[in-house]
Amino acid sequence: MLNKFYLKYILFCVFVLLIALIIQSQKTDISLPVYLRDEIKIKENRKKEEYLIYVSDNFEMIFPLNIITRQSANFKPDFYHELVKSNQDKLIYMLYSLLTNYSNYLPRGVKTYIPKSSRIISYELNDNLLTLNLSKDFLDYSKKKETEMLKIITYTFTSIPNVMEVKLLCENKEVDYLNYDQETFKRDDFILNMFIYSTNASDISQYHLFYYTNIENNYYLVPTVIYDRKPQNSYDEQILKLLSMTMNIPLITFVNEKYYEKKDNSLIFHHDLSHYQYYLTCFENNIRENIDNIDIKKINFYEIELK
Repeated sequence: MLNKFYLKYILFCVFVLLIALIIQSQKTDISLPVYLRDEIKIKENRKKEEYLIYVSDNFEMIFPLNIITRQSANFKPDFYHELVKSNQDKLIYMLYSLLTNYSNYLPRGVKTYIPKSSRIISYELNDNLLTLNLSKDFLDYSKKKETEMLKIITYTFTSIPNVMEVKLLCENKEVDYLNYDQETFKRDDFILNMFIYSTNASDISQYHLFYYTNIENNYYLVPTVIYDRKPQNSYDEQILKLLSMTMNIPLITFVNEKYYEKKDNSLIFHHDLSHYQYYLTCFENNIRENIDNIDIKKINFYEIELK
């Protein structure tokens, strides 16, 4: 009798435990966290560094992008651990990494046109000429995008102080370009985002204007060069007129009568994007004095974390 009692008691306890587990499972949903790249919280205690690169949007409009990175104290870019011996080494290898193997960290929708598998084998910096010796994977770039790719590389690396020209080698051999016979490239070899409104050579002026491109619901300033008729009135008024329209340009403007007003012969803007767009354009055309808090990096930036 006693054994039957204990057996029934044990079975009863097991039954109660099973009921409790079933009830608990219905009350609690167990879920694993899923992190997207843009949702990862940046750790404030990591080292902060900035890298200025040039990228393209879907319309092949090329613009500067200031990448703010959070890194561990001993961070070195992938594939270049043994090559990074100085701050200059790290800067050059990081810039190329952001254009290639780290390009997946950039905003979705920007392009560099450089094969991600491409690597820097070695580099030299002599007399303002930076020579990049690249792996053979570099030659897999799309020849249709050769000009855009060269603009991005040239503008990115000539953003480094004391670098005026860039030369590319592929495993110590000169690159056989499709559209270029030259070996070295400097900024003056290219005009970024050029548009021609007038073809009358005797009555034409050059204007450096900033518009915006929209990438993943974020706006980035895009430098352009516009060739149009000489101003009928003042150069300043012509700048404002050009900024208030985009013609057939695949870019966006925020400068129009809705966002600014004139008061005491000065302009008052009511929208931060139009404010940056107008004043940076004025600085570029030397018709306004520089204001410290107007900086393209405050608009064209993107923050990432590198482990």
